[in-house]
Amino acid sequence: LLNNMLKQRKSAEKVREYHQRASKWHHNHGSLEEAMFHAIAAKDFEGAAVMIEQNIAGMFMRSEVPVFLGWIEKLPEEILHNRPWIDIYRANTLALASQLDEVDPLLDGVENRIDPGAPQSAALLGHIAAIRAYSANLRGDHEGVIKMSQRARHNLPETHTIAHWMAAYALADACFARDDMEAASKELQDMVRVGQHTGQLILSVPALCDLAAVRKVQGQLNQAEELYARAHHLMVAHKGLDSRVRCSYEFGLADLLRERNQLDQAYQHANIGLELRQRLGGFLMVGDLVLMRILQARGDLDGAMEALRDAEKYMQTYPFQMAVTLEFKTARVAQCLALGDVETASQWADACDGGSELEQIVLARLRLAQGNTADILRLLELQRDHAREGGRKGRLIEILGLLAIAQSAQGQPNQAEATLSQALALARPEGFKRVFLDMGPPLYSLLEQIVPPDTPVSSPSLTDAYVHDLRNAFHLQDQAAGAPTLSHGLFNQLTDREKDVLRLLAEGLTNKQIASQLVVAPSTIKQHLKNIFRKLDVHSRTQAVARGRDFNLL
Repeated sequence: LLNNMLKQRKSAEKVREYHQRASKWHHNHGSLEEAMFHAIAAKDFEGAAVMIEQNIAGMFMRSEVPVFLGWIEKLPEEILHNRPWIDIYRANTLALASQLDEVDPLLDGVENRIDPGAPQSAALLGHIAAIRAYSANLRGDHEGVIKMSQRARHNLPETHTIAHWMAAYALADACFARDDMEAASKELQDMVRVGQHTGQLILSVPALCDLAAVRKVQGQLNQAEELYARAHHLMVAHKGLDSRVRCSYEFGLADLLRERNQLDQAYQHANIGLELRQRLGGFLMVGDLVLMRILQARGDLDGAMEALRDAEKYMQTYPFQMAVTLEFKTARVAQCLALGDVETASQWADACDGGSELEQIVLARLRLAQGNTADILRLLELQRDHAREGGRKGRLIEILGLLAIAQSAQGQPNQAEATLSQALALARPEGFKRVFLDMGPPLYSLLEQIVPPDTPVSSPSLTDAYVHDLRNAFHLQDQAAGAPTLSHGLFNQLTDREKDVLRLLAEGLTNKQIASQLVVAPSTIKQHLKNIFRKLDVHSRTQAVARGRDFNLL
């Protein structure tokens, strides 16, 4: 009513004057949104542009990006043309939102307008390079990340923390994806220092959690746990427990707890992260893959597949950082193998052609499931040497476990025992468990060879006690899933048709070939295989055949 009366009684020029006065009053009293509203209503675009420039950095730190973009959309292009920082921050926002097609034209336009001799030209060029480094990471352009990160570092003043963060984050992620944990660690430690110096949780908490992820790969779970504790302390101190950065803490800690087989606590933390993500946005994909692994470990196969489908939906919609994209590609192969679906895993494995350590490990798992143990011995030995040289003890533990299984399958029991003993020696001080539990019955059989079940437990060695704990974890996992325990020969529960399928499986036939032999649909064979895997408590075709031979089912 008052607005209508104002328009009726006062001229348009007078109304704009009132809006200008209101804008100045709100700006002087710290109400930026109201000040912007009235400036735009007054068509005082110059004044609005000045307020945006003055407050851009703070809005980014407070994650007020949508508001910032909304203001910019209301400004005429001629106003923006003379204010390169607004376009740079707009490109920055679009890059963070993964809208890469719009980023390069904006940055190109700004670069063409920069006077090399102007006072802020270096800072402008440095910020542009930082955005390009971040965009290059999302495109999977490793060389582009390195080049642009170096250019950003050369040009940027120390005070431009946002741009420094973008360049360092892009480079750290690219190094992580390329298995260079030392370089990734250095970049992340610099980010932590900057974040703590400025008191900005958006910088320090994700950097601490990413650094913890590096420590996991390096086999240092205890140090990773300390880093998560530091991140939590910072959030408490700065009242950030209800902010989106907490997602990185919750998802990261959940994955650490999963590795230690503390599945209930892991599930709780993952769900806290998902609830925060749903309310506050961000952190897609990462939480879904963590949840998938936790649900699989808890025996919730349907829930694990649903989490994988959610992750795949996000992957089809947005570009993701190099390390996250790599994790997704390998995780979906591993998940299919865990469900015994070797054919689908083989199809997904076609995308794992980058030669990274994660890809080589999951391809080795696939070859084991296909029964090609001879083919992977050399591959795993090579990866073992690379992981050892690179200080990636967390992955070395997994590689040694797989190598031990392959050696055992090739009739090399002494080598298998020695190899697994190395893995156990690395894993025990840090509390690794899931890496062994996820390898299933073949790994359990090797544990029994290292420490026989009748070994006295009155005063066991540290290794003996650790092996006893792992075997107990296997039994508890079987009981929770309703499967017969591994220490009893209660596997002769297969139907005649399931035994036929197992026999043909042992001959190396594919699902289609088995279906043709038995004159049924391939989908029927898939269901038989699921039943066989459940009854034999195995996770792959190779394991099923081996278990069938152990119990004279073939």
